[in-house]
Amino acid sequence: SSVPALLYYTYIPVIVLSLLFSVFVLVKDKFSLLSKLFFLISTFFSLWVLNILVQWASNSVVTQMLAWQLTIFFEIPIFIFAFYFAAVFFEQKDIKFPLKLLLLILALPILVLLPTQFNVESFYLTEDDCGGNNGLLWSYAYVLEITLLVWVLFWGLKKSFSANVDKVFQKQVLLLTIGLVTFLSIFFISNYLGE
Repeated sequence: SSVPALLYYTYIPVIVLSLLFSVFVLVKDKFSLLSKLFFLISTFFSLWVLNILVQWASNSVVTQMLAWQLTIFFEIPIFIFAFYFAAVFFEQKDIKFPLKLLLLILALPILVLLPTQFNVESFYLTEDDCGGNNGLLWSYAYVLEITLLVWVLFWGLKKSFSANVDKVFQKQVLLLTIGLVTFLSIFFISNYLGE
């Protein structure tokens, strides 16, 4: 009851529009690998936004604690699938199994340590506020996010200035790189500073 109504009007439309747009792209592009990856990015982004909304709006301490624990679970796939999406777009084919395995291995600590104090070190409950303090797992997550972001940036720039690629594709790669790096940077910075 203490949550401003504007909160719902800012979060829920983002979720709905993101999912509708990604489903439209998925169907229109006939379930191609790129459209599936875009759908996964949008789905995890929507789950992340919904999770943040729950953190703001829930009066239940148990729900609050669960939402704090799940934040990293929804956040890391956004970066992993964004990297995968960029790689497929840049190379115009699926990535090789060793790179997929590397991405899975990089995500494993998040999955394994999710319910531990390495994720949420402590949870506080006061009369005015409740929330969590992030543990060491978040330092790992931030390094992983920056690494994937920088990897996309350099891979995209290298591909967009390559002499072996036609000019139209070079522009497409450059635009995708700028857009994806901007999105991931804003997402990372706002989360990092929001702590």
